[in-house]
Amino acid sequence: MIAAARRRPVLWIAATLVAGALPLWAAAADPQLRALDDRLAQQQQTLRAVEAARGEERRQKLAEHMRAMNETLAQLQQLKPSGRMSLEQLRDWMSEHQRLMTVLMGQMMQEHHLLQDCPQR
Repeated sequence: MIAAARRRPVLWIAATLVAGALPLWAAAADPQLRALDDRLAQQQQTLRAVEAARGEERRQKLAEHMRAMNETLAQLQQLKPSGRMSLEQLRDWMSEHQRLMTVLMGQMMQEHHLLQDCPQR
């Protein structure tokens, strides 16, 4: 009986942690958000390649990154949460969407700075 009483707080803590993490899993489980997160990670790699490139190669890679960013921005703007989400899941979805928008805007600012350093024809 004493051993069971000692386990209750441990079980309660474990249940609380799992219950708190479920909404985060729901937002991260959205396949559209996951796909856009992967796409932004790939675009960040492209941006690093732009930084390393020089001359015409740099301009081409920068143009490629700009096209990809415009496509990603359009997808993010059209994205809508599922109507079956709880209020907490909706908040998590919105937080994840906002995080992706922030990442996208950060990349656009990096792109802008690189464009300023890249002489135009």
